[in-house]
Amino acid sequence: MQNIIRYLFIASAALCVSSSYAADNSMKVINVTDFKFTLKDKPTVLIHFGESDTNHCTATVYRSKVKSGYTASSSKRSNTDFSINCDWNRDYFVESSNHHTFTDIAITALDKKSKSASMLISFKLVGTSTGVYLERHDVVLPISGKQFENLTIK
Repeated sequence: MQNIIRYLFIASAALCVSSSYAADNSMKVINVTDFKFTLKDKPTVLIHFGESDTNHCTATVYRSKVKSGYTASSSKRSNTDFSINCDWNRDYFVESSNHHTFTDIAITALDKKSKSASMLISFKLVGTSTGVYLERHDVVLPISGKQFENLTIK
């Protein structure tokens, strides 16, 4: 059943069917990095998003994957080509190979002319010090202006 739900997430993201799910608009983009970070020796971009300075997350994506239609999923750290982690209520949350965790990410739109993009993120992460879960579904992250420029630089 969970695989069906995750498949539907990816399918809806790929089709940009925004009316088919209840979006989580409680989070906003805090910062998109323009630094030269790498993951497995490949250039990456970090997207910081959340509710506040104390409750926030980071998505790390290869710069080569930053294009409209990009989708990726991971269950129990099965896909290490991207990552999502969170600092939330004084705990650090990660996807774990030892816990029932998952991460889904999609770039549902990317328009260089209007300098805007939209991402859709869902995750279930586990706290490293508490063992409790942090779960969010269909987090919509609009990205524009300078943050868009940082997202798309090569």
